[in-house]
Formats: sequence, structure tokens, C-alpha cells
Amino acid sequence: MAAVRSSRPDPLADLTHRESQVFTLVAQGLQNKEIGRRLDLAEKTVKHYLTKIFEKLQVRNRVEAALLAKVMADSTSFALQPERHRQLVDDRAGRVSNLTQRLVAVR
Repeated sequence: MAAVRSSRPDPLADLTHRESQVFTLVAQGLQNKEIGRRLDLAEKTVKHYLTKIFEKLQVRNRVEAALLAKVMADSTSFALQPERHRQLVDDRAGRVSNLTQRLVAVR
């Protein structure tokens, strides 16, 4: 996995609104042409935004950018929503327990 090289706590803070939109769509796996259609931009303009995004985030390509987005999303969800995370874990454990009980009952 690519190392995040920014010393800033939030490397996305340097992105403009439009760059953030492009970054989000790249993280979702969209290609330049699809991003252009969604944002009403020429494909060449999307490429320009990506160059700027890569520079600001200090990544080399869209794969590293997408990985950075995933890491940031994961760390943000755990850091900002610990109660929600606990609830999801408890819910999942409850479902596994219910499934186990049903399997035992069938035997």
C-alpha cells in the first residue's frame, strides 16, 4: 500500500471544491470520461484536475489516490464515529450468534 506522504492531518484540505469532486469520483472507480460526463467537464480538464490532485496529495497515480481515499475514509469512520462502529460490530456479532443458534437447532 502506498504510504501517505503528507505531514498535514488532512491532506484533502488543500483541494479545491472541484478537485474534491473529481477525487471522490476517482475513489469510486470512475474513469476520466465518466467523471467528465458527471461533472460536465472535458476529459482533458479532468486530466488536468487529476494532475493537480496527485501533486497536492503527493501520490503518483489514481490507484494511490483511491487507496488514500479508502484509508482516510476508514480512519475517519473509526475516529469520528466510535459509537456507530461499536454498534455495527455488535449487530454483526448478534447476526452471527442468531445464525449459529439456527444451525445448531437444525442438527
